[in-house]
Amino acid sequence: HKDSTDVTRMLEPNPEAYVRAWLPPHLCTVCCRAPAAGRLHIVMARNPYSRLVSYFRMRLLGNGERPGGINSWLHFPVFVRLVEQLRNETMVYEGLPVAWDHPLKALGADKDLIFHTRPIAGWMRSAGLLGLSHEADPAVDSMQFLHLETLKEDLAVTERRLCMEFGHCIALPPLPHLHTATAKKAEPTNLWSPELQQAIVRVYQEDLRLFDYADNPQRRAPKRPLCVIISAHHAEPSKIL
Repeated sequence: HKDSTDVTRMLEPNPEAYVRAWLPPHLCTVCCRAPAAGRLHIVMARNPYSRLVSYFRMRLLGNGERPGGINSWLHFPVFVRLVEQLRNETMVYEGLPVAWDHPLKALGADKDLIFHTRPIAGWMRSAGLLGLSHEADPAVDSMQFLHLETLKEDLAVTERRLCMEFGHCIALPPLPHLHTATAKKAEPTNLWSPELQQAIVRVYQEDLRLFDYADNPQRRAPKRPLCVIISAHHAEPSKIL
């Protein structure tokens, strides 16, 4: 958080009530959605291919109690097609339903599956952080994205932004790496057929573009812009970052 005046003006139009309305930045939860609140909006992202594999491994693999009978890697294509059906035949990814009674539920598409497979862009819209099109939304440029695949590098960038733009020059705490996959539940090497790749692109196209992920499931880390430093000094040759 940077400027308390911006926040208090939104919360209380009466200048005499500024003291009563103001909360410390870390306690002012309603300030996070204010567009001029002087806060850095941080969004955690993960490659859609990895997200679906993680959910399948966590909730469905080896689980014979789930409806739909999707419980082995052989059923993974059925799972991906179910996600695509949710995208094409319902509006649940646009807004999470309070009650969910749809024919797809009998096939395994319960609210837990909807919650964990919803595109991140949908979550951002629900939070008021994204407009109808991220390409035309100027707010995207002011956000900081943390990619799970490059978390260490992204946290370092976040620390620099917090210090330079907000005067918060304190090191961020490290994030632990939990719930790693065992060899028994490792992702099969031949899991992604061309048909399944196309289904992922159709469902998660906006996430792939917004967070700079490739359509290729073999490339899970985000794409990085090519930066060339040109130097004429003999001791400092040109570098490609």
